[in-house]
Amino acid sequence: MLLDVSGLADWQPQRPDVPDLFEQWCWEGDEFVLPKKWEQALAEACEGTALPQAMRPWESASFDREGIFFLTHRSDTGGIAIALPGAGASDGVVGVLGVHPSFRRRGLGRCLLRLCVGRLVQLGRTRIFCAVDADRSPGAFKLLTSEGFRPSPAAP
Repeated sequence: MLLDVSGLADWQPQRPDVPDLFEQWCWEGDEFVLPKKWEQALAEACEGTALPQAMRPWESASFDREGIFFLTHRSDTGGIAIALPGAGASDGVVGVLGVHPSFRRRGLGRCLLRLCVGRLVQLGRTRIFCAVDADRSPGAFKLLTSEGFRPSPAAP
């Protein structure tokens, strides 16, 4: 799916609303614990749908500490997402967008998507891709469509 804002000079991403009783975190804190939390959240929330470069993003030289997002409720990770650079200078990718099954239908996915889009736009990316299988993840497909993404045969 593609969100292309390259021809819209006044376009601004929608503000992410963190759902009540949740906190938003980036890559800050204990460098030993964060990778474990990320890997656990990937396993629980993404069901094998994460892009390979999103599996251990902190190992990349281009790792953006402000482009990785956690939404937590107390000490439980409810959802995660990561904004990655694409192949072209104007391309960005939502490499992971996952919400734990017990926290779905509460606005976490929309918040995480908006956080990623906001970060990518802040970095000058105007073509934002997010891979989704409409048959396997109809809720994610509906969310992306409602946020302006359209099917696209091209991906970075």
